[in-house]
Amino acid sequence: MSDILDIIKKRRSIRFFKEQQISQHALDQILEAGLWAPNAGSRQAVKIVVVQNKELNEQLGKINRNIFGKARSQNNPNGSIASDDSIQNAFYDAPTVLYLFAPNNYPNSIQDCCVASQNIMLEATALDIGSIYIARGEKTFETELGKQCKDKWGLSDEYQCHSIVPLGYIAKTSNPHPRKENRIIID
Repeated sequence: MSDILDIIKKRRSIRFFKEQQISQHALDQILEAGLWAPNAGSRQAVKIVVVQNKELNEQLGKINRNIFGKARSQNNPNGSIASDDSIQNAFYDAPTVLYLFAPNNYPNSIQDCCVASQNIMLEATALDIGSIYIARGEKTFETELGKQCKDKWGLSDEYQCHSIVPLGYIAKTSNPHPRKENRIIID
């Protein structure tokens, strides 16, 4: 098995983080991995905002969680912790949160943010740093606080947040779910 396949299989969606901030060296490597992600037309339009301000991440995480709570109505057969109504912060109190933005007038913005997020999470895993992919960035940044943040960060209305990746040292992890069968069709 290749090293990359080992990392892919090791990656987990981490929801329990230590309070300790990740090192600058690790953060730099993780960001570099995001910048080297494939992107449509070599446009390199994804902008990554790094926030290590606990209060701001908590506020944005609560907004995101409230949006998720409203959208969540079906039962998850895997019993995900994400269905636990006692969780108030969708970013699980991670000490670092990355917000990935791309122009909303480009047809591949969502995909570009997603592949950058995957690179980020795989590099984090290689460095023994936990991560989790969070959606609903668009709605989070339509709020008053979201608009204020975008303005502060110099992001025009043209940019939408399509991916959010909380990062931190792992406090608790879980075992992988077995892979379902019959998901590959060869013609």
